[in-house]
Amino acid sequence: MTANAGHAAVRAEGVWKVFNEGQQNEVTALQDVSLEVGEGEFVSLIGPSGCGKSTLLRVMADLTHATRGELTVAGLTPAQAREEQKYGMAFQQAALFDWRTVQRNVELPLELMGWDKSRRAARATELLEMVQLADFASHRPWELSGGMQQRVAIARSLAVDPPLLLMDEPFGALDRKSTRLNSSHGYIS
Repeated sequence: MTANAGHAAVRAEGVWKVFNEGQQNEVTALQDVSLEVGEGEFVSLIGPSGCGKSTLLRVMADLTHATRGELTVAGLTPAQAREEQKYGMAFQQAALFDWRTVQRNVELPLELMGWDKSRRAARATELLEMVQLADFASHRPWELSGGMQQRVAIARSLAVDPPLLLMDEPFGALDRKSTRLNSSHGYIS
């Protein structure tokens, strides 16, 4: 995983996230979180449900903003890192588009980046082979099991070969065999 030269992959300093701040139903999801994730590190956030793990990932991914504090991804703001595609994101739920085939779901980030059709197809095929779903490329997501859908979503998060991968409990729907790490790729096999 390569961040910008001289920068941590992720750095958080005094990050807070307060929902409904100043209101009666105010909820503090993150309180003074500081951490640094170095280039090439594999880090797991562990804690009980509702302790802020997903919220922190959402702040990193520019899906919500910190109330206070500073957070950088590869030395950039989360918005800049998103725009420069410095990370891939795999969510708890697969979040696939039912009207697109499995192949076209994996191709989506590449399509948005302007890759030509043949190059997109080749990359998607490579990733579907890696997650052992090449035979399902022409299927629709609703024709797959939950675990298979999640493997498609993981393949899509890897499409642009991001230097950082943010994963929010992506293996919950997978069987034990599917969650093995592939030592040659460092990804899921």
